[in-house]
Amino acid sequence: MIRVQFRDGLAVQGETYEDVVRGMLEKSFEKTDEKDVLEEMKNWAEARTGQPIKFQDSESFIEELKRVNLIRSVEKEH
Repeated sequence: MIRVQFRDGLAVQGETYEDVVRGMLEKSFEKTDEKDVLEEMKNWAEARTGQPIKFQDSESFIEELKRVNLIRSVEKEH
């Protein structure tokens, strides 16, 4: 299980990073296509932080959001 806590209070969890991104999609965005949501979130994060967000997959996307301080914590349980 992976639990992600955002600085704005949003908390999302899932078995995989893809599940976490889907959870973010369900809680935060009207779009339902994962690729569209990632692009929208990337644009939002870049506008908010002024830093580029570069990613290849769901895991690297979450890591980038943590790097730019939008995510407070990522906890992994095995």
